Amino acid sequence: MPTFKLRANELTGETGLTVQLFPPGGTIANGAGGDSLSESSGLFSATVAESLSGFHQYYVYQSGNPIYSGFVYCNGSTWYADQPSEGTTYPPLYRSADDTQDIRFLWPVDDDTITATVSINGATPVAVSGAITQTALTANGQYFYELAYDADDRPTAQGSAFYTFSGTGYTGYLTLEQGASMPTILPVAGRVTSAASASYIAIKTSEAVTVTVGLTNTDGTAMSTVGMSLELVFESGSTEVVIGNSDITKSSSGFSFTVPSSLNSAERLWSYVCRKTTDEAVLCSGKLEVVYAPNN
Repeated sequence: MPTFKLRANELTGETGLTVQLFPPGGTIANGAGGDSLSESSGLFSATVAESLSGFHQYYVYQSGNPIYSGFVYCNGSTWYADQPSEGTTYPPLYRSADDTQDIRFLWPVDDDTITATVSINGATPVAVSGAITQTALTANGQYFYELAYDADDRPTAQGSAFYTFSGTGYTGYLTLEQGASMPTILPVAGRVTSAASASYIAIKTSEAVTVTVGLTNTDGTAMSTVGMSLELVFESGSTEVVIGNSDITKSSSGFSFTVPSSLNSAERLWSYVCRKTTDEAVLCSGKLEVVYAPNN
């Protein structure tokens, strides 16, 4: 049976950990509750009974909550997380269904001819329709390329797309998580928390506020979250805060949550994602900015 390995020094000493593996756009692939992780000086290992292959996203769970995640390429007898054997894994992208921006990525080869395939919601990979071109931008000795937007390369509504980029001696993997819509921030307690745009929330430090997020389907109708199991994942640098399903209030037109002290104790810009806990489908994403308020 293959062995999953993960180097995560920040999890040293943590107990009761399990790992769950998900193929692009699919459900859990290694049993109902995943596999138990054992540790040796920051190196975590799990024996996986299932015969898996190809690119998967992994989540480390503790007490039913995800605390760590990344990507792994399943090939051979040992699978090393975040070190795929056939190339480089890019951080996942989170976009809304109405987003038409190109996808930009770094590449180590100048003036390369890059081809790509896409697997939408776990379907058989096909050649992308959008053109791939090099931009004038560079970073750390690498070169930026862009995959031009084409509707055929994206899910029609919420879902995921897994891209494989191939060039001269190099392969890259990228997952796009697409929500049904970007959130509309509604008035909270008589005032509007969104000062900039529909996907932006601004609050003051130490402000105990309930945020209501309105969601719409791609046809413009309100999206009901009643009966869904959701989680909100906030990230800022290496810090992650998760608001679980029991602390999210669902409604016929979105959801609401009370901002915890772990988010608003200091000035900070957070990126957040709201997703279903059942299949990791992303409903919406945006930014939460905490601004300094000396009187709070």
